[in-house]
Amino acid sequence: MTPVVLFGFAGRRPNLELQLPFLRRITTTHPDVEVHLWNLARIPPDFHYVRYITGPRIAIRNEQYRTRPHWLGFKNVYVHYAQPAYKDHLFVKVDDDIVFMQTERFSAFIDAVAANPATIVSANVVNNGACSRVQPGLRDAFDMTGIPLLDWHRHNKVAAMAHRYFFDTWQTRLTDPVTVVETPDWLSINMIGFDHPTMVAMADGIGWIEGPPVIIAGRMFGNQDRRGDEGMANTFGRRIVTGFLAAHLSFAPQNVGDWSEQAQGWRRQYADIGRIYLEEDRAALQNS
Repeated sequence: MTPVVLFGFAGRRPNLELQLPFLRRITTTHPDVEVHLWNLARIPPDFHYVRYITGPRIAIRNEQYRTRPHWLGFKNVYVHYAQPAYKDHLFVKVDDDIVFMQTERFSAFIDAVAANPATIVSANVVNNGACSRVQPGLRDAFDMTGIPLLDWHRHNKVAAMAHRYFFDTWQTRLTDPVTVVETPDWLSINMIGFDHPTMVAMADGIGWIEGPPVIIAGRMFGNQDRRGDEGMANTFGRRIVTGFLAAHLSFAPQNVGDWSEQAQGWRRQYADIGRIYLEEDRAALQNS
């Protein structure tokens, strides 16, 4: 099978504590997958927590921790994977605040990535503007707010709406058919997959833009603006796998706050859902 690197920019302990059981389930059930967590924590307690994470085929990478400015550390990770040693791999990039992922359909997601070369393939992520198009009911509720889709990531009430949607519908969404849907929208790259040539282009393209302004998926980037990995990802075709559900806690402008009562309340609900889901998944694996 094609080897897969699932890599993440790790940092925030309370989010990673929710994510790690899903990553460990994936490495247990998918021998072709390695997890690489790049320690880019912002505070020492989180750095030391990430440093001592363990698990089968889970590697902790600390070498970019002190890279400054921070965005250069992110770029260096893409440069690392752009090396020829990884040319036969597929990649899944995951944010550290993905607090749910549908592990029993991870293989279906990888199949979609392999079948869509030179493309950014996203999980069906709740609290992600582009993905809301394939989330029945949520997009209608969002449209009623009158907020432009490009501003999804700026509003706390949108995050609250998205999480309520997940809590109310997650069990139903688990049986959605696995289809691949093209999106014209700006795609937040909370959980995405792509191939090695795309990785090489990502590594080359992250950084300062020179020359005339460019429009990327509806966003204007001017001369000497910096294009990060999300901006670069949106220069490719973008597709969403409807039947591979994930949940993303928050964008910084949504002003949730890592230690706010709001964030902690959501995490408690995701922790309960994660335990139920992973136990049911484990039982299904044992009975298969």
